Amino acid sequence: MSARRRGLSAALLACALAPACGDDGGESESEGPGEARWGELVRGLDGGVLLSAANVGDAVVFVGGQMSAQPGVAPGGPGYLVRYEDGALCREDGVHARTLWWIDSPAADEWYAVGEGGAIVHERAGARVDESVATDAALYGVRVHGDVVYAVGGDVWGDKQGEIWRRDPAGVWAPFASELAGVVFKVWDGWFVGEGVAWYLDGDALIERHPPSGAKLLTARGGADGEVWAVGGAASPTLLRWAGDAWESVAVDSACAQLGLNGIWVDPAGELTIAGTRGGLGFYSGAEGGWSCPDGTVSLDDLHVAWGRGDERFVAGGNLLSAGNNFGSIIRYGPAREPISPADVGPCP
Repeated sequence: MSARRRGLSAALLACALAPACGDDGGESESEGPGEARWGELVRGLDGGVLLSAANVGDAVVFVGGQMSAQPGVAPGGPGYLVRYEDGALCREDGVHARTLWWIDSPAADEWYAVGEGGAIVHERAGARVDESVATDAALYGVRVHGDVVYAVGGDVWGDKQGEIWRRDPAGVWAPFASELAGVVFKVWDGWFVGEGVAWYLDGDALIERHPPSGAKLLTARGGADGEVWAVGGAASPTLLRWAGDAWESVAVDSACAQLGLNGIWVDPAGELTIAGTRGGLGFYSGAEGGWSCPDGTVSLDDLHVAWGRGDERFVAGGNLLSAGNNFGSIIRYGPAREPISPADVGPCP
């Protein structure tokens, strides 16, 4: 979805993205009815930060939870989910006793979510099963890959080693790789990325494709024509593209993000949506299309996931870097609308 496909001129895009064009989510003199813009969908959900999203049936489902008040000593939790459907939000608390870091949905009626302390939740056709595995590590990513499922993670506070679990077609989880050189944060269709590490799966073999300079990679996602994109960084944003035989670094416009990136979404046309620390967000349409960044501050929350459904884009997070007493927030790109109060987000039916 390029800036041209959004039907916005450069001037209109700047206005549509700027808080000054309608801080209250409504229209202004410079913003026509239905023009797309970034704006808060909800902020201050008391269930904890929102860490991931997936399209499940007709809804976008976000998962997350409370960060540990004693990192490295006790896991965070509980975990909860938020559903966005037909322009409305609802929530389900107590989805798991521990914080859920990632969700993947292979079908309209099925999803897997993973989290701290080996937490794994599997729902299919309305039946939900706890498939947690025997590890003290946090599982930060999950991906259905054909007839198997991979869950990845590690111990960021202790030995800093990574691990990969695999669920076979019979539904049995077992360790696939352990004591890896870095914590593995995400998996995407045979790609595994993490703390200074990256592998590609060839059969049952992990082929090293580590990032340059030991870059910290937090999320990877495939794009058009076999492209693979990965984001990360800490003091500055990292955006890498796998160019077939090596990683290429892409400069990030500082108007979109100045600190580390946590999430990336790639739409069918190949446009990227990024999410990062201290409100980092924006679009990238490749070398020719360049960056489309907000003209002003949309959020100062730490945004962990970027996602898309139809013509809407979402970034979500909250006060991720706080230990305990966390809240969740969702920022949306789409036709202007009023934000939703957390008090109006009731239980899911």
